[in-house]
Amino acid sequence: MKRLISLILALILVLSCFAGCKKEPAETQPSTEATAPVEPGLELEENGIVYESLAQKAVIKTALAYLARRTRIQYDDTNMLTKGTLNMYRWQAGIRQYPESYTAQNIGYTNCAAFTYDVYWSALDMKIGGYTTRNLTDVGGKQRIFSYYPKGTETPEEQKAVMEKFLSKLKPADLIIVRYNGAKDGNGHAMLYVGKDVLKGVEGAKDGHDIIHSTGSSYQYGDRTEKYEAKGTVQTMGTYRFFESDAGMYIFSKLKSIVILRPLEVYNKEIPENTLNRMRNMDNVVAEKLSSHALGHTASPGEGINYLFSVTNHNDKAVTVTIEDTVPAFTTLESADKTEICSVSGDKLIWQLTIPANTTSSLNYSVKVNGDATAGQEIAADKGTVGGISVPCHSVFVGRTLTKQEQTDLVAAVDALADSRLLRGEDLVNALYSKTLKVETILPEGFDTIWGSLFQNFEDLSYINPDSPYADAIAPGLMGGRNLLSRNLADDNKAQYMRLEGVRTRLPYADQLMVGDVLLGELGAEETERVMYLYTGEQMVNLLSGKEIEYKPVQDCLTPVLSYKRFVVLRPSLLLDNQP
Repeated sequence: MKRLISLILALILVLSCFAGCKKEPAETQPSTEATAPVEPGLELEENGIVYESLAQKAVIKTALAYLARRTRIQYDDTNMLTKGTLNMYRWQAGIRQYPESYTAQNIGYTNCAAFTYDVYWSALDMKIGGYTTRNLTDVGGKQRIFSYYPKGTETPEEQKAVMEKFLSKLKPADLIIVRYNGAKDGNGHAMLYVGKDVLKGVEGAKDGHDIIHSTGSSYQYGDRTEKYEAKGTVQTMGTYRFFESDAGMYIFSKLKSIVILRPLEVYNKEIPENTLNRMRNMDNVVAEKLSSHALGHTASPGEGINYLFSVTNHNDKAVTVTIEDTVPAFTTLESADKTEICSVSGDKLIWQLTIPANTTSSLNYSVKVNGDATAGQEIAADKGTVGGISVPCHSVFVGRTLTKQEQTDLVAAVDALADSRLLRGEDLVNALYSKTLKVETILPEGFDTIWGSLFQNFEDLSYINPDSPYADAIAPGLMGGRNLLSRNLADDNKAQYMRLEGVRTRLPYADQLMVGDVLLGELGAEETERVMYLYTGEQMVNLLSGKEIEYKPVQDCLTPVLSYKRFVVLRPSLLLDNQP
């Protein structure tokens, strides 16, 4: 028995020893693993600004990228369609998701709510409440952080309390939506709050500015490089303006409501790679890709096209970015710039470009349209990236285009026929092309027949008839007017604001035209309200003038297009694509 007791005591001693040597619980042990460094550009604290989340930072950085483009994004609430159940504005013309979509060749239109929509869509692939202040004001649930409906009789103490509560609720990436007193039900303004100090040192932003927004009156159509509406674009302001009695958005007399929305409250997706690359590589760097062929131009087989990357570094130190592109389909690479920093692998081109501080650098490459390319093929140039960010460029379509010599010959033919009083309209076009291309008739039918075949009606809307023999002769993208829509009329879209996918035009600019193009327009239903001009490169020839041929400045013919019921730009040489 004594021996048994001794064995038990010994066993207890051994077990107690193991218990005393047991490790501490995992949660109390100091970690021996090194903390992984945060990837540059994705830190939540940067330049003294602390973000609550990477999604919040992504929205702010994307808004700043739009701001950097400023006048390339014009404010415009021009109503393009008022009939029926649809209400269409020019900023609804097409889908433009990324800031890089706005270039020196590709100006876009927006309004205040559409701008906030694009920021969230581009940054987070998130589609918020709508394109209008009325849509946004109706958003509720978790996103609605604050709302106030002024009485107009608040005491100074009550006003101070409202101000303090409003400011205490705001966080960067919030939307501020106001509705005005004494205005139409839908009239208001939408803004993106970016937070204190974010706009310090940003060009155009004053001390105390903490909002980025799009504002102004309707864009006045003109030469896009010189006649922007100075105040009609993406710009900045300060929340303090809501509490200044002389300000247009003074809460206590000018507004019927003010609302704060927080879309991030319901955001639950992964941040898109495009946005992560913006923060990693392109902070304060503006990039764009341009083409030697303006939007609307076509290219013949054997013709060369040049692409230019332009990158501006707004930082006080040099930045190195990777530029990648793919040689477009139906073309062959001819040459590439800066061969010492360029590598070519098949159709892939890669450059490592260093841009000095506060400098713009560029590089380019050239391709030739393949000899066996066929009419209508799309030479898409949308594969380019800078710093991993998509930098799109408009497409060029293959089609019979007048050569430089043929353009010169056509202009000479215009001068030769200037004294003729017999030829007008399509007869004059046929005579000019007969002298230039030695073709007997390029427009076999008259204005009325051409016009009638080009358009079809859907309810009270007009759209291009794809079966018209002249449909393929429309200069790419250059058609439109108040009643012209691309066909995207699914039942669930009819009664709401739409972003139309397709080629619904903005308005034609002179550099989008090619010598020999014919502008057909209709102001109304009467023949006397129709126009027909031929573009010669320097001026327009009025093909429907009276006794003598009338020459007009190009801009004088293009500016009124905004008020046309509908219009197209025909490129007669494209009609030769299907001929021997």
